[in-house]
Amino acid sequence: NIYPPTAPSIPHESLISTEQNKSVNEIIDNYYTEIQQAINLKNEQTRLTAIVQPKLKKVKNSIDKISLLLKKRDNTEKYKLYGELLTANLYRKCDFQKSIEVFDYINNQNIIIELDPIKTLNENAQRYFKLYTKSKMTKEKSKEMLENLNMEKDYLENILYSINNAVEIKDFEDVKAELGIDEIKPKKQEQSALMKYEIKGFDVYVGRNNRQNDYIISKLAKDEDYWFHARLCAGSHVLLKTMGREPEEEVLFECCKLARQYSSASLPSKVGIIYTKAKNLRKPPAAPPGYVTYKNEKEVLV
Repeated sequence: NIYPPTAPSIPHESLISTEQNKSVNEIIDNYYTEIQQAINLKNEQTRLTAIVQPKLKKVKNSIDKISLLLKKRDNTEKYKLYGELLTANLYRKCDFQKSIEVFDYINNQNIIIELDPIKTLNENAQRYFKLYTKSKMTKEKSKEMLENLNMEKDYLENILYSINNAVEIKDFEDVKAELGIDEIKPKKQEQSALMKYEIKGFDVYVGRNNRQNDYIISKLAKDEDYWFHARLCAGSHVLLKTMGREPEEEVLFECCKLARQYSSASLPSKVGIIYTKAKNLRKPPAAPPGYVTYKNEKEVLV
């Protein structure tokens, strides 16, 4: 279903013949080179993970604190109601009192509102309106902070995914550039190659890190192309280039399988894969690389 296929296997006899043509030293050198490359890869994964994990932990802690704050009893609307009820009762001339009983027209009952005894009734009404405004602004700011923190969390989780799924040292170049820890800054940094598949005549691209994912959604995708991603977990952006053709369901499902394969979702549980046309994607202002919102999506369990 997915092309190009894996490289053809070398017959056993040919393999033996090829190995015999190599010098013993060359075979040994290649063996230890591969071991050293694996060690270097693991060391770099450990080093970069140690940089990202504390940042991710800090962001998650902040999300928990703000979420808890927003879940606590919200007095915003109560402050507004108290201000309105006191204003409606100014005619009663109940100044400099500790409390006042008024009729709550929202809940259709009498309630007692606490007052500042050194203030007039009108001043108490204005005090509650100020509390309402302050509480409303705090709530809105907290929601905005939570949205930004969730974007940051998704971003860092995708970086960790890229680190853990690297297969060679050069796969870390984009990650280190994102983290601002380039050891040697090239004069011009080239875009690392995307993974590319062909499915029944359609080109399909897979991003391996946030920079590649960002390139896919901001440069490569056209309105009628299809975008795929695993729901609620880190992973690659998968893009199906339609080139004016409408893909069959089988092609769409194969792309869903790719999005499942290149995600942090654990096996063997099924995962929801969302897909939509690229015209339904939107990158919020100041969003980190690779972050996108979507609409009109469909979901497939893979």
